Amino acid sequence: MGTDVLFRQDDEWFKRVWHENWELLSDAPSTWLTITLGDSIGLAESRDLIADLRPKSVMLNEMDTGYPDFEKVAALLSSRFSDTRLVEGYRA
Repeated sequence: MGTDVLFRQDDEWFKRVWHENWELLSDAPSTWLTITLGDSIGLAESRDLIADLRPKSVMLNEMDTGYPDFEKVAALLSSRFSDTRLVEGYRA
């Protein structure tokens, strides 16, 4: 489930629906949390999402314009959340 709506949408209804969907789908074996690093989502936001939502799997992407610290963020998240499967997704 993509996290962009949580940071790029001011509408609280969207955020509530997203969290309700996560509650319903998070235990399914095929559900991944996708995080796209960019202007509004960096290390702190990614760390907080993973800590709060406790996903089994995370796909880490970057915006089309790239994210200069992608490898650093991926390494830090991987070491901090060793029980979470972290894979590299789209890279610009």
